[in-house]
Amino acid sequence: MATRLLVMFSLIILELAIGIASILGVTSNYRRSVDEAGAAGIVMIVALMVIAWLVTIALSVRGLPRAKAQRIVADARIESARILADATEKALALCSLEGGRCPKCGNPRTGKFCPKCGSAGGVAANADYAQPPTTTSARVAVPSKC
Repeated sequence: MATRLLVMFSLIILELAIGIASILGVTSNYRRSVDEAGAAGIVMIVALMVIAWLVTIALSVRGLPRAKAQRIVADARIESARILADATEKALALCSLEGGRCPKCGNPRTGKFCPKCGSAGGVAANADYAQPPTTTSARVAVPSKC
């Protein structure tokens, strides 16, 4: 942003210098006083300088929101990647809940191996989930895809 403003001000100063040089070029043709043609030339030079300044400012200001929008999108992508990483980490931790409790220590987050006591999981670890069907699940026959 600071670079863009620096370029804008340097272009305005360059346009001012060109305008002053043009005015000096017009007045150098007249020795004592400037006639109507010279005055009209000076007025046109000043008008062109003001138009050039306005165009320079407009082009510089127009680019600022675009750069800001790109920065916002980049920040949003970084934030969404962080949120996705956190959600993935939590989902992996929740997936281990399906393994049942350890038969030795009762740790709820065992899978095939219990990190708390070191025993192997297996069929005995999944015994908690072998429950008789309820009346709702007995009426609805949904084939298991697992």
